Amino acid sequence: MNLRYLSGVAICLLAIFISATSGQSDTTTVGRGPRRGTAGRNGWVGRQQLDDALRRIGVGPGVSGGAGNPSERRNLTEFLQVLNNRRPAPATAAPVTGAPVTPEPVTGAPVTGAPVDNGNAGTQLTAETLAEIRQELEVFFQDTSRIPKYVQMGFHVCVGGCDGCLNLADDSNKGLVVHYNHLKDNLFPKWRNHLSLADYAVLSAYEAFKAGVQANTGCDGGQCSIDLPFTSGRRTCANPESPPTNTVFPKGHDAASPRTFLQQGFGLTENEMVALLGSHSLGRAHVDVSGFNGPWDLTPRVVDNGYFSALARVEWTQHFQEEAGANQWNGTTLSGSNIMMLHADMILQHRFTVDSNNVASCPTTVDCPLATTSDTVQRFAQSNDAFISTLGRAVVKMCNTANFDTARRQLFN
Repeated sequence: MNLRYLSGVAICLLAIFISATSGQSDTTTVGRGPRRGTAGRNGWVGRQQLDDALRRIGVGPGVSGGAGNPSERRNLTEFLQVLNNRRPAPATAAPVTGAPVTPEPVTGAPVTGAPVDNGNAGTQLTAETLAEIRQELEVFFQDTSRIPKYVQMGFHVCVGGCDGCLNLADDSNKGLVVHYNHLKDNLFPKWRNHLSLADYAVLSAYEAFKAGVQANTGCDGGQCSIDLPFTSGRRTCANPESPPTNTVFPKGHDAASPRTFLQQGFGLTENEMVALLGSHSLGRAHVDVSGFNGPWDLTPRVVDNGYFSALARVEWTQHFQEEAGANQWNGTTLSGSNIMMLHADMILQHRFTVDSNNVASCPTTVDCPLATTSDTVQRFAQSNDAFISTLGRAVVKMCNTANFDTARRQLFN
């Protein structure tokens, strides 16, 4: 994995650039080459659609107020209602769409090998079944050690279009082999007649993410919470046992590529990009996986703003990590605990350049001027609510840049 440092949680994702617009037939690059299709006809959820939907609810690009705008705290369901242009499925009623329909072919999508049973070949997903799946996953994530891996895995399968497939030969997925196989071979089969493997991978990431948020008791009302409305209908790749192998991940020790990718590839705002990198709070780097070493903050397995507090308040020093062949930033908290950051993290708080030897232009953060995003870092460091609200939007936005079967696409609260 080029982004191996994310063994604890890897949410720095690589280039899915969606340029499809509603009602137009565009060439859409999704990490694995161009695909032809219209958002309405073939189920593509395009970047322009995402931006338009966000603008319509007052939180998109060009809307004044930034992440501090109260409108950004609106329920994420409204965003997805606009995105899907349909009502959510009632809590205890049949789904919005009608009788099961044979899925449309993925126009222009690459096909390798004979298709396998990727799920969703039977009945439509209902609200009752979705509730059962969520309850099962809630119990599953009571083992909090699973939370970082399933969040990481959910977003790694979105590299290339949220198709439920993971190239386990890629070093980027080095720490996910056991977990992905367990999801695919043990957890998912029970529900394969109701949703696709691609849907299940995203849903499991949602539930892991929610469990990490609920472990945080530092919100205004005490225990934190997040609403992640779920949209079903993602298409799984042709053969999960032989997934495409040309997916590329950004390098965490590259100061610029992860943030550029997140903004351009997924259409995230700058505030959403900053919040998404804060998901590193869930995990830690392991020498035997990435070569880097240490936690990003002192509360692994919890989605909280400790990452931003550390960025803003700890004095950091560059350190060459021999096992990684690159530099990381080491710091010590007031309690005497050692934590780390990578260039991709530190660039959110401080402005510097990196030379060909991966050395930043300032040896310590005392010598670095503040970055333009430091105000956002400070605001998130002061408020779990602001951080989690913005992060939740980014998560939903990313997980809906997918190839949907419009006959099966449904929105659930």
